[in-house]
Amino acid sequence: MALLRRISAALGLNVIFESGCLTVMGDDRGTYVQLPDHSGLIWGTLFDRITSWRVDTSDDFKQPFQTNSDILSRYWGGYLSIRHLGDATQILRDPSGAIACYFARIDGAFLFTNRPALLVDGDLVKAEIDWTLLSQSLAFRNLRVPRTCLRGIDELMPGTEVTIDRSEVRVRTAWSPWGYAMTSQDLALNADAIERVQRVVTNCVGAWGRCFARPILELSGGLDSSIVAAAMARGGSPPVCATFAPTEGDPDETPYAKAAADHLGLRLEVLPVSISDVDITRSLAKDLPRPSTRAFAQAQDTQLRALAAREKADAFFSGGGGDNVFALLRSVLPVIDRWKHGGGVFATIADIAGVAEVNFWKVLTGSVARAIRLRQPRQWSFDPSFLAPSSVTDLPFPHGHPWLSGPAMVYPGKRVHVRSLLLIQNFLEGFSRLQDAPIIFPLLSQPVVETCLAIPTWVWCEGGIDRAVARRAFKDRLPPLLLERKSKGSFDSYAAAIFETNRASIREMLLDGILSSQGLLDINRIESALDGRHVGSTELLRLLDLIDVEAWAMAWTSRAHRSGI
Repeated sequence: MALLRRISAALGLNVIFESGCLTVMGDDRGTYVQLPDHSGLIWGTLFDRITSWRVDTSDDFKQPFQTNSDILSRYWGGYLSIRHLGDATQILRDPSGAIACYFARIDGAFLFTNRPALLVDGDLVKAEIDWTLLSQSLAFRNLRVPRTCLRGIDELMPGTEVTIDRSEVRVRTAWSPWGYAMTSQDLALNADAIERVQRVVTNCVGAWGRCFARPILELSGGLDSSIVAAAMARGGSPPVCATFAPTEGDPDETPYAKAAADHLGLRLEVLPVSISDVDITRSLAKDLPRPSTRAFAQAQDTQLRALAAREKADAFFSGGGGDNVFALLRSVLPVIDRWKHGGGVFATIADIAGVAEVNFWKVLTGSVARAIRLRQPRQWSFDPSFLAPSSVTDLPFPHGHPWLSGPAMVYPGKRVHVRSLLLIQNFLEGFSRLQDAPIIFPLLSQPVVETCLAIPTWVWCEGGIDRAVARRAFKDRLPPLLLERKSKGSFDSYAAAIFETNRASIREMLLDGILSSQGLLDINRIESALDGRHVGSTELLRLLDLIDVEAWAMAWTSRAHRSGI
């Protein structure tokens, strides 16, 4: 009880549910529904899998459920299931990871929160950086594991269940993508795959759209956000669409965004982005226990927040994760998958040649070479660039993500498809606009992911176009300009402008900063790159990544000093 009073006083939270050893505290902005058996609650948003209607009250639960498997099979959404079961407490995080869930053990109790900075600001946890974990995050980029870069704060991974009782803590993978990946031959018929993707995407996006009255949609001009726009235009409140004006030298995405908005009858706002809105010394992940954002997102956040204020928006929608869910693969792996499955290999070779815009023979020879090696893809890419050799020599692999290792019989292309779902998780938080309204990534909804994983990789490139199933599923709702587009937008010139504008500050931060003082950086190589007139795009983006991590470390080091730790 003393700990609860301390938390309430420090964080300004009220008790909203209490039973046995479980106490749930929240603020007035929280969204939740009590479970019908009064054992706990669903924190967040839950939809019925059959009807796609939102569960708003206990009466909306059609059937009682005994286990989290019942929840996962009958419902979906963005939620945490929090239940009291006898002497135990059980928490399930939904597979989409829509609601953050971090936890710490304090005075014998476990505290779970979606705002981990509160644990530090409430003097419940010390702000102490784990330099080994930070080194791993630099070398194995965008691979999240339960342990974070702050000691004492861990993350409950998506699709994972934790049960806590007096004697032990048990963590179990309640949902895994691998089961769906193993059945990928089930949707080998293109017509079935197209129909299912069209239906599930429309239902899930529409369900999310009905939850908000004044949504804003980031309409980049790419396929994924355009599909979200098409689905939102059919149900719920029509969104105000927002795209960004190009920086000189970068591709102009506005004609594609305008074509989609005009075709769907939606209003489009073209927002400027300014280098002056980017402060490289400020990390958008300053309240998170691991670095996970990009500096250039600051300018976009600034403009979207201003638009949201003008429109009185209550949500931001994004097509983020579409490439990952819709199996955008530019390699010979779909050929290998089809070879292992049996039949049709030469057709898939021609398809990959069309996707990659290379000749048939290059794909054929690459496929043969890859088949001869007969090795599984690496667990995760290792990038030691600009890192001190001493910091990565004998650096242990960051094990712990429950989806990282799958059954050996999963085809190699489908294995990469699954791992791309891990990669996107590092790009779903750390936006300043979350202070104003939630960000919804509807293409990461559980039914969408399950459906897309069950489609073979070679079907996704059929006809020589990437994300072919998704394109064909929405061919009657989007203009040909978008459906036939093969190019993708980039921010290379924008990133280069940020780099050149801040070159002196980047030098100071990297050569004399916290990462350098910890021996994590290859100072000589960084100095050589900064002294050069031209920095290649790969090196430039890597240096900007290091700056983001340095800004994150500066924020948490400053926090520790203010706390007197």
